[in-house]
Amino acid sequence: MGSHGPDPNALQANNAKDEADVDEDLTILVTGFGPFKTHTTNPSFLIATSLPHSLTFILPPSPSSTSSQTPITNASPSPHTHTKTRVNIIPHPTPLPVSYASSSTLVPTLLRNTYSGVDFILHIGMASGRGYYTVERWGRRDGYVLPDVDGEVPGGGTADGGLRSEGTKGEGGGEEGETRAERGPEILGSTVLGEDVLRQWIEGCQDIDVRISDDAGRYLCDFTYYTSLLEFWRRDREGERPVVFLHVPGEFAEEDLATGREVVLALIGALVEGRVREGKGKGEGDRGGEGRRAMKH
Repeated sequence: MGSHGPDPNALQANNAKDEADVDEDLTILVTGFGPFKTHTTNPSFLIATSLPHSLTFILPPSPSSTSSQTPITNASPSPHTHTKTRVNIIPHPTPLPVSYASSSTLVPTLLRNTYSGVDFILHIGMASGRGYYTVERWGRRDGYVLPDVDGEVPGGGTADGGLRSEGTKGEGGGEEGETRAERGPEILGSTVLGEDVLRQWIEGCQDIDVRISDDAGRYLCDFTYYTSLLEFWRRDREGERPVVFLHVPGEFAEEDLATGREVVLALIGALVEGRVREGKGKGEGDRGGEGRRAMKH
């Protein structure tokens, strides 16, 4: 991948002539956030919308000690010993509002309708207090007390919508709460972020400062991550949750766009390899839970 990963433009050019000869097609939805506080342009959205529309990776038959996901080149390896996977990247065309109310309704709608057939969901957000890139392991249900751009906080400080409705009569005639939706677990994680995938991502980024995080911040990034994970959990508690969250630094200059794009492409490559290897990229998914392959079309 070179000292700073693949060049997106070169990848796109090479993809055009190899479209028909692939072993698997995967699709990934990528989202970024809108402005908030002093950040009139959120770098997460700039990165999401700067990605190439498609990439093709060729994978050797077995993992190696170094980065083994390789962008397609003019000299293609034998199809009998390598797997060729094309990844279609769909950036959501508008930034996600930094709003609890919007996130709690928009994100499930997108996953159920507009992007119901995608294989992966990658949310990108900005962490203003961090000078490095982080993949988040967990989304959390509770503890959302920081106001959003509208000055609002979610009812009860929770991200699962399992709050009690008002004025519901119980069997004895008294007031009794009734949940609007089944409460989710306190913590949810992705099923596609296994140790091999995370290691592959770090190796692919080489000298860029990338880290693994267990705290997504209890703000809109964490809230949105949990909301997406919860959508899959409610469909099938034992099923796939192919959602990933990447935080980018808040201090972001124009020249950092290429670095951010490289970090994302390395992450996509690691997810692809984990998927193709069918089990090498499995993640825990929840505390003590067993990971599974990413959702298929």
